[in-house]
Amino acid sequence: MQNYRMISCLCLAYGRPRLLEEAMQSFLIQDYPNKELIIVNDLAEQELRYEHPQVKIFNFKERLPTHGEKRNKTVELSSGEILTSWDDDDISLPWRLTQIAKAFDENPNLGYFKPKKAWCDYGKHIVKPHQGKFFMQAAFTRKVFNEIGGYAKINKGEDVNFSTRVISFLKPENALTKEFPDNEYAFIYGWKSNSIHLSAMGGETDMLINAEKYIKSRPIEPIVNLKPHWVKDYLDITREALQRNESREYVKSNL
Repeated sequence: MQNYRMISCLCLAYGRPRLLEEAMQSFLIQDYPNKELIIVNDLAEQELRYEHPQVKIFNFKERLPTHGEKRNKTVELSSGEILTSWDDDDISLPWRLTQIAKAFDENPNLGYFKPKKAWCDYGKHIVKPHQGKFFMQAAFTRKVFNEIGGYAKINKGEDVNFSTRVISFLKPENALTKEFPDNEYAFIYGWKSNSIHLSAMGGETDMLINAEKYIKSRPIEPIVNLKPHWVKDYLDITREALQRNESREYVKSNL
């Protein structure tokens, strides 16, 4: 690839700095050079800090109204031609951005790209790649984002809503869902048993309220100097998961 177009990785943060440090490490070890990580934190009681030329943290003193609007804010603050979510509770293996860039380089008219499968982290087990929605790993162009008006102003399922609208808007050949060999999938969906997961915090009207109550029921560090790192070697863990060849159903039934 000769033309390294800027890829903006868009991260929503709210009171989970330890998880965020793992997502940041995933970003820093990406083998694609022209990238930026945009972190929007709207927990007013906590300021996040980290100095790196490719990492930009925005600490807001008021909570953004909806999850969709928070995602739109990350886009507004970014500069990349290609955009992708980088949620704080998910892990990306080092070639994820290179895989995204290659897809867009091979099709100049491509507006949307998503791998067909993803790994899934259940806390004690990581399951080999399997098919699912996993819309949070999708990448899309800024042009398409602007043309469809961004994310809806909703709290739950805004990524599903967005992707569904994009796919309907584009010609089929310009919205690609691609299958890879299992060892080439680069996204680990963080359905961790040891963390708060927004999807499990209630419906549209109470999800953010419940999440806020949970975060504020515990001590909040007013200033966090972030130290990106992985708590586990996800490269080794995914290789081991392929050797075990455990199905999603097997792991869920044995948790």
